[in-house]
Formats: sequence, structure tokens, C-alpha cells
Amino acid sequence: MNASPILLIGIGGAGASIARGISRASGDGVRYILADTDATTGSTDAPFVLLGGDRLSGHGAGGDVAQAKLAAEDSLQAIDDAADGVRLVVIVTSLGGGTGGGATHAIARHLRERGVPTIVFATLPFAFEGEERQRNAIGMKATIAEEANAAIFIPLDKLIGDADAIEEALRRAVDTLASDITLF
Repeated sequence: MNASPILLIGIGGAGASIARGISRASGDGVRYILADTDATTGSTDAPFVLLGGDRLSGHGAGGDVAQAKLAAEDSLQAIDDAADGVRLVVIVTSLGGGTGGGATHAIARHLRERGVPTIVFATLPFAFEGEERQRNAIGMKATIAEEANAAIFIPLDKLIGDADAIEEALRRAVDTLASDITLF
């Protein structure tokens, strides 16, 4: 296991993609885990915590922030195990759906209560993703900022500009964040 004093946690599907990108850009020096309510996010390329396995059976939070928060609270022991011995946790996530907002809030609060400094980098949805996702993201900003030692919110529309397709936009967003967030 990597003995780095910094742990990177990618929360939700988008957060996991960003964490994988940061790990690729940083090499072996990054200690990281992926945490999601959707079991399909896990793979053999990184340690994975299935949030709320008994509650959601690995099927995801379905865009429900409250369910994601409960799922994260169910899985805090696994987060504690992963964070054992670290001096700083960096969380990367995306807001607007369920897992990013609900689980990030719960995990950041738990780490703060344990005395582990936490920095959150959270993307905000593209405008074309709709008003509901925008409202969800804006609603979670204050609660996440309250729990983390530092929180940086990054509007995806401003991060990458115009893109032809959502797949290209997401790929460019992950690549940009991975190259800009370096831990070493």
C-alpha cells in the first residue's frame, strides 16, 4: 500500500473518473480510493468502497442526495480504514446528481469530526444538463463548504468551453482537472 500522507478520494462516478485521471498524471505517488453507490464504478485498477452496499445493493443513488448521504454514513468505517494514517484528504467529485453531493457532504463532515483536514474539488454541472441538476449542485455547495477545510467549486461550462458531444466534454474536463490538480 502507498504510504503517502495524502489520500485522494474520488466520490461518485465522475469523481472516480477525475481521481483516476489524477492518478495517471501523478504516477505511483498518489494514494487514492474510489467511493460510489454504483458498484459498476469499481474495478481492479483502484481500491473501491461501495457506499451503502446493503442499503442500495450497488445500484446507485438514483440522483437522490439524501439516499447518497445515508449510503455514505453506512460506509464510514471503510473510509476510516482507507484514511488511516493520512494527514490530508483531497476529495474530487461532481455535484448535480445524488452521490457526489450527498456522499461528499457526509464524508467531509466525518473526516472533519475525526480531525483530518479535507479539501474538496467539486465540479458543477454543464448548463445543458438542466436546471434541476444546477439547483441540486448549488444547494450542496454551502453544506460541503461548511464541512471541508477548503472547497473549490468548478463550473464545467467555464472549465472546458464549447464541446461537440457530452463524451468529449467530460473527457476534456477530466483531462483538464487531472493535469491541474497535482498532489506531488
